Amino acid sequence: MKRSVSIKGDARIEGTVTVGGVPVRDAEVRAEGPLPVGSDEEPLKWGTRVDADGTFRIPVPPGTYTVKVPSSPAHVYAFGLKNVSVKFDESVEVHLRGELKPPYHSQQKGPDADWHSRGD
Repeated sequence: MKRSVSIKGDARIEGTVTVGGVPVRDAEVRAEGPLPVGSDEEPLKWGTRVDADGTFRIPVPPGTYTVKVPSSPAHVYAFGLKNVSVKFDESVEVHLRGELKPPYHSQQKGPDADWHSRGD
């Protein structure tokens, strides 16, 4: 079910998304939170796409948010999460820097690779 929320004030989360200092154009950025007062629903989700220069701006109501890049191009980079609090008429800056994800395969050989015989 879609909810309609009007934004009052000029609170915003803005910043950059980069990998190795290079802008990640068109990546999706989300800010999740806060819950409406007295609600048992999921946190509200706000989002936008990153501009060609790696910048983004998300207008939000005042509150505490988790900011993230939900998935990277080709799912190769991990960006982590940033928790921020935004007040009425405030702008909070967030820089999300991607890192190469570890390979999907493991160096282990079999399910017992961590087990070592004690010579019993």
